[in-house]
Amino acid sequence: MNKTIKLEDQFKMQKCNLDLYVNFLTAGQKQFSGTELSKVSPEPMAHDSVSHWLATKKLTPKLLWQQSQSMVNKQGGYLIIDDSVLDKPYCRKIALVRKQYSGKHHGIVNGIDVVNLLWTDGVKMVPVDYRIYDPSRDGKTKNDHGREMLTSAAKRGFTPSYVLMDSWYTSVDNLKAVDSKDWEWIGELKSNRLVSLEKGIYVPVSDLDWTEAPVRKVWLKAYGFILVSKMVTPKGDIAYIATNDLSLMDKGNCLGTRPNTRQSDNNLLYIKYETEI
Repeated sequence: MNKTIKLEDQFKMQKCNLDLYVNFLTAGQKQFSGTELSKVSPEPMAHDSVSHWLATKKLTPKLLWQQSQSMVNKQGGYLIIDDSVLDKPYCRKIALVRKQYSGKHHGIVNGIDVVNLLWTDGVKMVPVDYRIYDPSRDGKTKNDHGREMLTSAAKRGFTPSYVLMDSWYTSVDNLKAVDSKDWEWIGELKSNRLVSLEKGIYVPVSDLDWTEAPVRKVWLKAYGFILVSKMVTPKGDIAYIATNDLSLMDKGNCLGTRPNTRQSDNNLLYIKYETEI
């Protein structure tokens, strides 16, 4: 039986707010519409209250940080740079939607790309910053956004154990940006990245003799000395994982060995593979 809401009661109806909206998205399983939120709201709510709130409120990176800062330990853990594509396969013309590569689909899709900065301790993952990829508006690349967020994280007092990145974000400019903050990084290199064992002689990292040693100290072109290891993922894919932390060689920590992610000094590389963004 449908209930008729009296006019005076409409002014008493709950309005949408950030906490309610976030809790709804967190708890939701299939339906994420304003109508669905109005149905499950603890207090009566008009479905257009959600639409009005979304249209008038800006969910800025600063607002995200205000909500997430109490969940992180800025003097430890790991910062992860990555991006996610919000698929919009059936749209014809929506703001921010463009054709771009999706790691989920391993191909080009229509979607909105969000560059994310997340903090993790190896168990929980907390988003602390983000940028919308929209080069037609600001002319910035994904790497530009990544460096901006790292700078912001440094200003907020983060001192991560490592910055973790996939091969898209291990450009020389990004690696030097991490170095400038006296941080250490672990990231994946594309197989054609040029490295050198002898001064002036460069080869693709995939052409190194990996039978000689599981971890090699090499000179990365235009950057400097790094440690790099060839790893085979559980799915059989080959990955070349590198770091600027040369002390790992002295500690005897093999980059190709699966670590115990509960131990602070050993959960170095597999966090990236075990915590998909």
